[in-house]
Amino acid sequence: MILENINALPNSSFYVITNDEEQIVGTIKSELWDDRKKLPIEKDFRVDLNRFIQGLSYQPQKVFHIGRFAIDQDKIRKKTALRKKRLTILKLLMYYALLPVMENSSNIFICECDQKFRLSLLNRQQ
Repeated sequence: MILENINALPNSSFYVITNDEEQIVGTIKSELWDDRKKLPIEKDFRVDLNRFIQGLSYQPQKVFHIGRFAIDQDKIRKKTALRKKRLTILKLLMYYALLPVMENSSNIFICECDQKFRLSLLNRQQ
């Protein structure tokens, strides 16, 4: 995974939130897809991005992959101030990762989503 992150550096932005002890409590990565190297979603889940994009009703200007999203729940639980802000931490990480995507209305992003996160989104919609 470290080598994969190093290889992605030219096209990636990494965002980190730290606590008052400068320990990382949350991370996320936004990577611009260059159509030359495979993204994690292509390798891990066998998604054919070219085929997916051809199936869209428009041609996106840029395609981004949002990944490496992690929040250290143990560190958050140990600090009352962080516990109260855990939703803010999630929102800030997502906000910064999506900024480059939002620069153009035809840009799109793709990402993997674990079952727990997916279910929480579905429950909020109902």
